Amino acid sequence: MGVLQVHLSGGEPASRRDLETITKSAHDAGLYTNLITSAVGVTQARLEALVDAGLDHVQISIQDSEPAEADRVAGYDGAYVRKVALARAVTKAGLRLTVNAVIHKHNITRIPQMIEHALELGAQRIEIAHVQYYGWAMPNRAALMPARADAFAAVAQIEELRRAYHGRIVIDAVTPDYFAKYPKALHGRLGHALAQRDAFGGACFHAMRRKPSGTRGSGTCVIIRSPKSGNRLPPSWPFAARRG
Repeated sequence: MGVLQVHLSGGEPASRRDLETITKSAHDAGLYTNLITSAVGVTQARLEALVDAGLDHVQISIQDSEPAEADRVAGYDGAYVRKVALARAVTKAGLRLTVNAVIHKHNITRIPQMIEHALELGAQRIEIAHVQYYGWAMPNRAALMPARADAFAAVAQIEELRRAYHGRIVIDAVTPDYFAKYPKALHGRLGHALAQRDAFGGACFHAMRRKPSGTRGSGTCVIIRSPKSGNRLPPSWPFAARRG
């Protein structure tokens, strides 16, 4: 199928007793393996077992750069200490590290500190990921959702920080769906690139709360297909000229 990597995610993937087996099977199949974890439940011994199984990369979510606030949002006393300990163990083991910096109304002004924290932990990449309001975040959105002005100020700040930290750490960002006019673009403009390819077979774009003018259909997806004869998508299509 052409798959190159596998993300071991959840929920919490460490709750699976067969995580090491899955990791080894993926590694033996030639896949790049990435563990996406809260760090709670991944002990030093288990990390070593995952390294032996062929794990390549770890992404750890951290809810704040301030320990007490990180624990409060995580809902677990001592979570911050365990996250930091695992992050250091990951880099010591020679694995690549991404910090998933969870952004909400209580830490949205500390994005620079979150980036410095990720650098100090040895991360090569940080994902500035605003809380997405699904699951338990939905009934708690009043306590977590920043003001719209603060969210967009953070977007502008991140662009400045990308320039300031260029060459030191990769900074990706995910804004809250509540403040997005269109669905999130696929990573690295991949959706745009695929939609413009001659040999593109089809893409499914999740339904928006408000469809742009010109789209058709009432289902959960808009399907755009381009024949393999060399014709490109007509530029009048709303998605054809937009990211993702």
